[in-house]
Order: sequence, then C-alpha cells, then structure tokens
Amino acid sequence: MRRRLLHVFLVLVLVAVVGGTWWVLRPDDGTTATADGTTTRTTTATTGTVTATIAAQGTLSSGKVTEVSFPVAGTVKTVKVKVGDAVTKGDVLGTIASDDLDDALDAAQEALDEAAARVSSAKLEVTAANQSVSEAQDAYDDAVASAKAAAKAAKVAEKSSSTTTQRASSGSDQQSTTPTTTQTPSKAAITQARAKVVTASSSLSSAQTSYTKAVAARDEARDALDDASLASPVTGLVTTVGGVVGQSTGPSSGGSGGGSSASTAFVTISSVRSMVVAATFDEADAARLDVGQAATVTFPAVDDVSAAATVTAVDPVGSSSGSVVTFGATITLDDIPDGVRLGQTAAVTVVTDEATDVVTLPSQAVTVTGTSGTVTVQTTDGTTETRTVEVGVQGDTATEITSGLAAGETVVVSIDTSVGTTSSTTNQRGQGSFSGFPGGGQAPSGSMPGGGFPGGN
Repeated sequence: MRRRLLHVFLVLVLVAVVGGTWWVLRPDDGTTATADGTTTRTTTATTGTVTATIAAQGTLSSGKVTEVSFPVAGTVKTVKVKVGDAVTKGDVLGTIASDDLDDALDAAQEALDEAAARVSSAKLEVTAANQSVSEAQDAYDDAVASAKAAAKAAKVAEKSSSTTTQRASSGSDQQSTTPTTTQTPSKAAITQARAKVVTASSSLSSAQTSYTKAVAARDEARDALDDASLASPVTGLVTTVGGVVGQSTGPSSGGSGGGSSASTAFVTISSVRSMVVAATFDEADAARLDVGQAATVTFPAVDDVSAAATVTAVDPVGSSSGSVVTFGATITLDDIPDGVRLGQTAAVTVVTDEATDVVTLPSQAVTVTGTSGTVTVQTTDGTTETRTVEVGVQGDTATEITSGLAAGETVVVSIDTSVGTTSSTTNQRGQGSFSGFPGGGQAPSGSMPGGGFPGGN
C-alpha cells in the first residue's frame, strides 16, 4: 500500500513538473493559430539602420615587427633580454666581445695623431717657404733699386766728364772715357723660393688627406666599439631571441652553435602599440570586402572585450585548398584593448554595407529575389494582401525596404522563422494548446497505463 501511494505521489510530481515546464516555455509572444493549423505572427515596419556584415576568425599579431642584429661581426658576450620582455627604445639587448675593437680604436687613434703631426709639420714648411719667397722678393727689389741708382749715377758722371773735355784747349789731344756698366739683378732666388712653396703646399695637402682618412678610420673604430652594445631601436615586446652567448653574430648572423645554418636576427621585437588580425574569408564574402571598411574584433579568450578596427589590406589573389578558395585580409585595430595578447584568436566582423534612417523589416518577413521582394501585409480590417516591394541593403537580421511599404504598416511573419521585435495580439497564459495537453493543460485520456495512474486506483 505504501509503495502504491509512493508511485502515485511520484506521478503527481512528474505531472506538475511537466505542466510547469510547459507553462514557462509555451509561446506567448503574439502568435496565433489559424484554422488550417499554420501558426503566424506579425511585425511592424520601422525606421532604423540596416547593417550587412561578414565574419571570419584570425590570429592577433603585431602591426610592426622589427628584427634587430649587431651591425658589426663579433662573438656574443651577453644576452640581456628573453622572450616576453617589454623593452623601450634605447634598452641594451646584448653585447659582443670588444677586445679586438678596443685595439682597433687605439691603433686608429695613434694613426690619427701621427697624421695630425704631419699636417702641423707641413704647415710649418709652407710658412717657411712663403717666408723665403718674401725674403727673395725683398732682396730682388733692393738689388733692382740699387742697380737703378748706380745707373743714374753713372749717367751723371758721364755727362759731367763730357762737358769738361769740351772746355779743354783746342789742339789738345781729346781724352777717351770708359763707360760705367751696372749688373741687372736676377729673379732666380725668387723662382727657387716659389718652387719650395709649391712642394710644401703639396706635402700639406697630402698630409691633410691622410688626416681626413685617419679621422674617418678612428670614427669607424669608435662606432664599431659602440656597436658592441646593441640597443633596441623601438619600444615593444621581445618575441624571439636568436642570440646565444659564445655564438658568432653580425649583420647577417648564422644559426646557433648547434649547427643550424638558418639566418636569424639577434632579437625580434613586436610593437604592442599596433596590432592586426590576419583573417581568412571565403570567396563569396571576399567579393564584398574592401580596404577602409569598418570592423569589430572580439576575443574568445577575453570576455566582454571588443575593439574597433579597419580593413587595411586584402589579398589580390586567393588561395585554393581543394575546391575551396579563400582570401586573406589584414584588419588593423584602431586601439588596443586591455587584456589582449599577441597570438590570441580573434573573431572579426566587417561591415560591408549599411543604410541608416530607412524603412526596415526583419529579413524573415521578406521573400527576396534580386532587388525586389514580396511581403504579406495585414490591413486595418485584419485581412492580408501580398505586396511587391523594392529592397536595398540586405542585412544580417533586417532588410531595407526602399519602396512599396511604409513605416508603421503591419506585416505577417510565420512562427517557423524567428524574428526580432514583433507586435501583434498577445494570447493570455493558460490559453491555447500544448502538444499532449489539450484543453488548457489537462492530461489526455489514456496517456497513462490503464487509463489513469499506475495501479489503476
């Protein structure tokens, strides 16, 4: 007897649970049942925005990746960073052994000092040679002046001697006189002095050229020594480290000491101020994709985080995998949200078309063919009519109606298609029917064994 009562109690509980579940889940959003059993509801044409989008997934990566290597060859002495480190511009990433570079700088400085001494000596020689020219010129000028004075004096003496001879008594034998000659000064000393100036000037020019080369060699050696310490040229996140202590490195470094011949940078730094998503779209969606379109990026691993973005590149040529053709695109984030990390999966939604302040209907209420469609309009007297409309942007959940329907008109929609906000006569709870519970929720006759509850009583 107790077992029978327990069975009855359990059946009552089961009926209560099923009935309660139906009560909560039964449709109450404005559906109505027609005589032929088709369930429909209505929606109202409104004025709003219609947006068409396409979606894809990709991986979040840096918008700028910088590979950094030593500009000079050497042996790695220290590696100052590791993968995941944040660095700022100017931070030291590593060093190479500098003993040879120190020696090279010392030798270059010595050569520069010697070149400077030769320049000083050559300048003194030029000064001395110019002084010799001046002295030779002065001597020549003095000699010319003296010669001119002597010639003038000789002419005066000759004239005086001629007058005295003419006054002598006639008949006397005329005395003969010997004319005085003056030696012309020579410019040979000046020519020789000027030749020394040319030689000294040539020596100075050569010394100055050597000095310039010595300065360049010293600066190069100094730069090489400075380059023994590798500084980060950018701010970012260290994503790879190829340098190994004891390994040979340089502008085009080889692999690790393990024998790999693959070329690698000493350090790779990815900017965290610029991030992009490399996404892949199927060819149908790619036909609607264009540079400059707005996008929204979400991150499955980070709840409630999204970022505005822009399509910045679209592959001009698709990639085939079997019969599937896809196109890659780069979507650049406008701002970097907190909590996201390089390498995370990113979901991209790109707005391919949009119409604002237009008449809209839920897409399920419109049967579209090309740029036109049909809708079932409910008139004020409750009757319905099929009407042809022109459509514009076909969005994800709504369709733009460009003509044939006005905002505020009521359109019939089948319940077999879920819609957005609807407006229609609402049924009251407790009315209508639920499968297996006709007449407002009472258990159907014969649904239990023996026509009732277990046990028959």
